[in-house]
Amino acid sequence: MNFLEASEIADKAHSYHNCNLLLLQSFELGPLEVFLRAHFATAEVNLNLTYPSFDTLGMALRTYSAEHYDNVCSVLLPWDLCGALNWRTGITQRIKTADILAEVQARLEDIAQWPGPKIYLPAPLPPMTNDHAEDEFIAFTIKAMISRMGGIIASDTLFSLSPYLRSGVPVSGNSCDDLARLIFSATSTQQQTQFDTSSPAKIVCTDLDNTLWSGIIGEDGPDGIMCANEGKGFIHFIYQSALKRLQEQGVLLAAITRNSAELALSPFQSDITHLTEDDFVSVVANYGSKSANIAQLLEELNLGEEAVVFVDDNPLEIEEVAHALPKVRCLQFPHSEAEFPQLIAELYRHFHINVETNITQEDLERTQLYRTRLAGLTAQAESGSDLAAYLKDLSMRLTIHNRSQSSRTRAIQLINKTNQFNLNGIRWTDEEITACLENGGKLYTAELEDRHGNHGEILACLIDSNQHVHAFVMSCRVFERRVEYHFTRWLVDAGYQPTFQFLRTDRNQPIQIFFGNDGFARQGDHYRIQPEHLSNHFSKENQLIHIRDLSGSS
Repeated sequence: MNFLEASEIADKAHSYHNCNLLLLQSFELGPLEVFLRAHFATAEVNLNLTYPSFDTLGMALRTYSAEHYDNVCSVLLPWDLCGALNWRTGITQRIKTADILAEVQARLEDIAQWPGPKIYLPAPLPPMTNDHAEDEFIAFTIKAMISRMGGIIASDTLFSLSPYLRSGVPVSGNSCDDLARLIFSATSTQQQTQFDTSSPAKIVCTDLDNTLWSGIIGEDGPDGIMCANEGKGFIHFIYQSALKRLQEQGVLLAAITRNSAELALSPFQSDITHLTEDDFVSVVANYGSKSANIAQLLEELNLGEEAVVFVDDNPLEIEEVAHALPKVRCLQFPHSEAEFPQLIAELYRHFHINVETNITQEDLERTQLYRTRLAGLTAQAESGSDLAAYLKDLSMRLTIHNRSQSSRTRAIQLINKTNQFNLNGIRWTDEEITACLENGGKLYTAELEDRHGNHGEILACLIDSNQHVHAFVMSCRVFERRVEYHFTRWLVDAGYQPTFQFLRTDRNQPIQIFFGNDGFARQGDHYRIQPEHLSNHFSKENQLIHIRDLSGSS
């Protein structure tokens, strides 16, 4: 977001519940404060921020009492660890590497006692030893020392010397949003799952799409996903190699994905992936909630919630699992390559494994032992926690658009690309849709927003003049949000009694599950809505999404 957008979002926060945050830092915040308030506002939190004035961090530590705040977070610069590293004081006389690192170590021992997360903002260091390689070694060692104490290493690209020298703000305007997002992620209550990091986890439950590989297997197919050591798939290749090392040291791996089993397993069977199916104790593939699938898997493995590290790229899935299984350690797969090293550092931190760990024969065979135990496990596709209260908290808004006379580029893209929630798999050209509309048909789309932001147009529906639905598709990004049920309710309220022209495909199991609801009657390969038997999924009393009708159809 830019500064104007951040200001507008932050101004709306006064009506939200308060969070008192103590931010410990030695620099000026400047516009960073607005961005930080905006990120908390997106989670419907009004941020009450307390922070020391410029260059008074030492005094602040003796002044503020952490118990008076909901959260405490520290953002450290290199010169907070060793004063001689500060550009603002000029280039000092040559200092020995050992002396610099000794001062840093002593300072970090004090900082380790501070409450809350510690974020390190790397900055280029002034020349300290007259040896460039030695200065690089100092910078690298400081990062390693902070990482070892559990600190968060920000991207090297965030710090900017120019605004720091000019105004005391260590990041440029373009980077304020990134640093604010990092602080929010480290301090938000959603990310502070109450687990004991001193106790090592035992299993990684990982998502597949846009996590184990780049792309969506149900939409792009096995040939369209990427996880090779090049291009867009590179970080996914590295992620798989990181999981492989954990697996070889006795950590269990499981995949939890909203896909059919056939689709989920196809990349492993085609040798596309670095990992193989045998590296996982289970690949749980269905369209139920991920928390329910994890809970069932843990029951079969006789493990507790605290044993799990869950990795997913979708913040909704992270929140759903954290809400239902509060002791599970949740990590979000980053959308930025710059944030990827921190994910790997966090992942490994939960397993307490290092190069000196002794690997036993039991460690090497642990996956196979558990695979034997899990033989016959079938996950319940319809199982899951009651998501109603959780989904209400998302403040979802569905806007209905009539694209019959306006731009329909996105609608055609959805109809011709979507595979899983797809009425019949039939592809339509613009000319064919035009002919349908000229004969009295309608083309609708639905746009979804929630407190995380705008997801764009995620649903398309083509209805002819006889109320036959020829295309009904929805993006897999919004599975489990009940969008399809609320849109169907809207169709009924708009006066339609549609017949859905259904055809089974090898990928559209999600829409088959949808039509299994008692609100539909099957007529051959077609389905018709039964308004008198609409289930609770459709009822206005259980509405989880506010509908804004811009279609002009009701």
